[in-house]
This record gives sequence, structure tokens and C-alpha cells, in this order.
Amino acid sequence: MNKVILMLFFLISAIAACVEEPKYNREQCIVRVNIEWENMSDAHKENIIVIITNAIRSAPDMDFNRIPPGFSVKGTDREFIYYQHEFDCENRLANMEKLLSYVRSNTGHFSLP
Repeated sequence: MNKVILMLFFLISAIAACVEEPKYNREQCIVRVNIEWENMSDAHKENIIVIITNAIRSAPDMDFNRIPPGFSVKGTDREFIYYQHEFDCENRLANMEKLLSYVRSNTGHFSLP
């Protein structure tokens, strides 16, 4: 019985030692997108937010966005969209630029800088 418990202890210890610590924490995988509204109505703002977020969710597979980043809209004027990248965190800025480039070229409702 003691041998079995000892073997289980070593087995669990070996498995725990192999578990890799995450390279990044959740806060490090967030990208903030700033939006300059320039006196737009609240309804128009909401429409643009929906267009951007839907376009990013429906973007074709680019090898990093199979699971689209989660997002949250913040700011007193809803001028910030925060994207939480689950994968490929080290390339989050370049990947976000690719997604925004896709939005820019595939939505004709407004212009992005």
C-alpha cells in the first residue's frame, strides 16, 4: 500500500513538473483599439462598433484567428475596444493590424485611418 501511494506521489510530481507555465498572463495579451468619433451620434457609434466586431469575428482563417479574440468596449464615449488574444500573444499587435486591415478593406460603411 505504501509503495502504491509513493508511486502515485512520484507520478503526480512528475506530471506537475512537466506542466509548462504560461508565457504571458491575460493582461499582457490585450490590445486596445482607439476610435476617434468626431461628433458622431450614439446610434452611428454603435453601428460602427457592430461592423468592426462582426468583421473581425467573421474574418477568414489567417492561422492566428481560428478563435477570434474576445472584446470589450469601454470609455465614456465608447472610444476603446479592448481585444483579448487567447493564442499567439507575442504577435498580438501584428495580428490585430492584420485584422483591422481586413476590416478596412472589407467594410465600405466608414473609413479607418
